[in-house]
Amino acid sequence: MEVPGQGRPHDLAAEINVVNAPRLLKKNKGDFSFQVKVEGAIEPGATSTLPGRTGYKGAGIVLMNDDQNVICLARAALQRVGTPPRPYVNFEMRADGSRDGSGDARIYPLPLDGAVFIRIKREGAKVHGSTSLDGQTWTETGSKEIPAAWPAELNVGVVAISTSTTDFAPKFSGFSLQVNESGQVTSKPFQITGLDHLQLAMPAGGEDRARAFYSTIPGLIEVPKPPNPAKRGGTWFEAGTMRLHLGVEVDFRPARKAHPAFLVRHLAGLIRQFERAGVSMITDEPLEGYDRIYIHDPFGNRIEPMEPLSSSRSGTID
Repeated sequence: MEVPGQGRPHDLAAEINVVNAPRLLKKNKGDFSFQVKVEGAIEPGATSTLPGRTGYKGAGIVLMNDDQNVICLARAALQRVGTPPRPYVNFEMRADGSRDGSGDARIYPLPLDGAVFIRIKREGAKVHGSTSLDGQTWTETGSKEIPAAWPAELNVGVVAISTSTTDFAPKFSGFSLQVNESGQVTSKPFQITGLDHLQLAMPAGGEDRARAFYSTIPGLIEVPKPPNPAKRGGTWFEAGTMRLHLGVEVDFRPARKAHPAFLVRHLAGLIRQFERAGVSMITDEPLEGYDRIYIHDPFGNRIEPMEPLSSSRSGTID
């Protein structure tokens, strides 16, 4: 999750009318336990985008009814002018837009670096918070009382908050949700089950250039975009189960390092086709088990066609 270090805060603070913090939520009803691992640099710096406040960054779990009614348990850090950052557990609540409680670096300190595991448990009208440095040994960080006016079904998920002028990119992993709606606890871990598509950026108005280039790669076929994505421009291609999406980015910058790697058959024939089309190719140091080259699309995005040297593999482009 990324929060840009711009001149405006990203928070869930209804009392100051700033509720734009990025979050990823899932509806859940009844009792549950939700756990996540949080990593990433969390030094806010002393300059705040909120006048009169200290620099702050926090990443963790949020339970909310709406923007005015929120419970948040976060791995956080404050930093005042002339002092080092103070990492701690911030456990706070807002009911009808009013703030109730927060963390204390003296009571619930955390290390500045490394991973921190965060967990909340809902038991009836109580929400209990806890943290761990290894995912095994947990420290309780208090509890909050859910107001009676809140519904049984609430949104739970992860959030990133920053009033800092520097970028903030916390990493969330190890999601685990256990629910208990009828006395029977079942585990519902978040899992990656596959890769749906690859996304590359392109400048506005570049669709014809994209079609002319990607049509030189045998096996890639343009497919229609659904109505809503089509409004934003770009082009989509498929090759078997592999999907490549090119989306328009206003402030476009080519991906010169990050890149997709296409498994192909008959790389030598593809190289000859690129040569005839005048496509520049770059060779790199050998990679065990593969032949490969690098090319760039018309917008400067890096692409790596590669062919396994052993038996054929699924998912290749002919």
